[in-house]
Amino acid sequence: MWIAAGSLGLVIALRTVSSTDPILAVVANAAGALVPAFYVPTMMTAVYNQAKGSPCALRFHIATEGGWDAGAASGCIIVAALLWAGAPIWLGILLSLPGAAAAFALLRGYYGEALKKEPLEA
Repeated sequence: MWIAAGSLGLVIALRTVSSTDPILAVVANAAGALVPAFYVPTMMTAVYNQAKGSPCALRFHIATEGGWDAGAASGCIIVAALLWAGAPIWLGILLSLPGAAAAFALLRGYYGEALKKEPLEA
């Protein structure tokens, strides 16, 4: 979880500072292609395990996907409004950092509870 969140935060920061340098932007976006290898298994393990424990897995996944899409769409609208108002593009990129922090907090809560139930063996 720490590696997933750390790599996500690092790539967001790298993309933020690379908004004026094309070479750094290519490096940041290439590094961004590696982040899902850490982030997706970490996030989806929690999602699938919670779906299995819910009364109706279908409703759980529909609600989860709807929440994810609503958050992504509202973020895009906010960034579009900021850019329309003349804000620099790095501010729009940086706006994804609170979402990453919220996902980290939720995952930390999930994995913390999971470790209380079943501690890892040494």
